[in-house]
Amino acid sequence: MPAHQAAVIPLDYSFMGLMSLSEMQQQDPVGGTKKFHSVGSRTATSSSGGSDDHSTKVDNSPAPTSPSKAGTSPKKRQLPISLRANNNKISHLNDMHEALNAVFDNPGMLQWLDLSGNQLTTIPADVFAAYPELFTLHLHGNSLSKYSDVDTLARWLPRLHSLSLHGNPLEEKKHYRNYVIASFPNLKQLDFSSVTAGDRDKAETWAKIYKNTRPSGGKKHKDDL
Repeated sequence: MPAHQAAVIPLDYSFMGLMSLSEMQQQDPVGGTKKFHSVGSRTATSSSGGSDDHSTKVDNSPAPTSPSKAGTSPKKRQLPISLRANNNKISHLNDMHEALNAVFDNPGMLQWLDLSGNQLTTIPADVFAAYPELFTLHLHGNSLSKYSDVDTLARWLPRLHSLSLHGNPLEEKKHYRNYVIASFPNLKQLDFSSVTAGDRDKAETWAKIYKNTRPSGGKKHKDDL
């Protein structure tokens, strides 16, 4: 880990049986510190606890922090944040923006997000628009099946370095790895496996031939690739 990076404890809502992210507003996390909400003289705080041993693969590495810019006051510096909501029963992300605003003071600084082991079937068009700083995203073990979901992620997450999508129906597509790598120019790791220079060259060559095909003119739709 570079010298400028420091560990940031993820806000941990894993293995809590959540049906939606909005339920985080009423629940205390099993780790990390939730946003304070004043109620008279009382404030809401997080609790700590363990996790279930029966899980999909979880990346336990800490989310990286970013170096402060020259002249930035430490008191005003916004630290990156991370969220673990894996191994729940979350079936949609329609309430993600509201939910993250409820549990974080600075949700726009989200850099590390684990939503693996849930029941997601699609990625809403604009749900990640507010999180351009996202660096690591885990979505493995869901029910995503279309390349359009990859396109949605790529549109809003240009800085993404690590992505996991294995264990989704999407993974069974013939050109899955090429498609995903070609979609994210800065991706360094896919499904916990490094993206090599050879992988990048292969994906970019493939993309020139196949990735931009359209249904018109007798060409295959991208989800038929």
